[in-house]
Amino acid sequence: MRKLHSYFFIQLLTIIYLFYNLPIMAQKANLTFNPNGKFKIVQFTDLHICWQDKRSDIAFECIKNTIESEHPDLIVITGDLIYSQPAKQNFEHIMNFISQFKIPFALTFGNHDRQFGVNNDELLKIAEKTPYCLASDIKGLTGTGNYTLEIKGKQCPLNKLILYFLDSHEDSLLKKEGIAGYDYIHSDQINWYIQTAQNYRKQNKDIPIPALAFFHIPLPEYNQAASSEKAILYGTRREIACSPLL
Repeated sequence: MRKLHSYFFIQLLTIIYLFYNLPIMAQKANLTFNPNGKFKIVQFTDLHICWQDKRSDIAFECIKNTIESEHPDLIVITGDLIYSQPAKQNFEHIMNFISQFKIPFALTFGNHDRQFGVNNDELLKIAEKTPYCLASDIKGLTGTGNYTLEIKGKQCPLNKLILYFLDSHEDSLLKKEGIAGYDYIHSDQINWYIQTAQNYRKQNKDIPIPALAFFHIPLPEYNQAASSEKAILYGTRREIACSPLL
């Protein structure tokens, strides 16, 4: 009889656990285009949140106003979320703030996130435990937070859009050789992207699947394109993009 009671108790705990985590599990499996054939992504970057600093209030206000007005299907934050110690409390505060909107969200790390006493591996663990956060990591690749998200069709289980998330790291690894600036996306990450894209293509009857890539440090080609006299730029640009040096 005691064994039977123990069995039912364990089963009850399992049901409670699954019920409690249902919103999180459901979000990880249900990224699909809307019935109107659209999928809206809102992207935030370089939040530079300082712990209990009034100057960061405007960032939270901007996030709230944007999400409530745009009603996105996915929120993406591309690095430099935190900009002060204590790193864990600061990062948890941001994760909880985003989670309250009950919209799936993903993230990549920037060059500053790892500079306040906690590495990106530990920060990612916090993110993975946050409801509605879809961030993960492919083991064996350089950096932390390399992964993909699949967007399905509105009425079919096939992949219609692939999102790639890449860690663009921190500072140049060649400072001793006199090359300053920022790091690059490494070759093993590029090879992983190529192989993953090829696998998705094979699954799709050899037809390429549209894709977007999210990472923090912009490519050098971005500045080259933006400096062209024929470039069309929207918004306010107060400084050049901080790309790796060629």
